[in-house]
Amino acid sequence: MPMLRIGTRAFHAESVRVANEAERMFRLSPERRRHRLETAKTKLVRAIEATENGDASAAASAAAAIILSQGIDSI
Repeated sequence: MPMLRIGTRAFHAESVRVANEAERMFRLSPERRRHRLETAKTKLVRAIEATENGDASAAASAAAAIILSQGIDSI
């Protein structure tokens, strides 16, 4: 299971979801790919702020899958 590390936090995403996101991102232009990646980072930060107990929500998992699909495994 792929894992994204941000500081001391770790977010898991299903391998299938990461592969699907990689296929979607491949079809996009470089500009749209960068925009989608930045949007995923923003969604991940908002999901982290929204969770009080530190558990990864579905939104955080989806955003982590997008980031992982681009080969980024730590921020």
